[in-house]
Amino acid sequence: MRGELGALLGPATAAARDETRDRVRWAGDARLPVETGVWRVRLEVSLRQRPDLAGGLAGVVSTARALRPV
Repeated sequence: MRGELGALLGPATAAARDETRDRVRWAGDARLPVETGVWRVRLEVSLRQRPDLAGGLAGVVSTARALRPV
């Protein structure tokens, strides 16, 4: 997912994804609701600034859902 986000939203977003991964690794699943909220806002802001990203973000979300363990 890092590559897809980086290609779409830039290297700062790819680095933020890595930071999120590290925080969840250290804090555990209890951190997931916080990180989910952070990313919800981050993506909403990105879409407001660049509505042309909607299709690409939809593809990233679809890929993430497919990779998510059930």
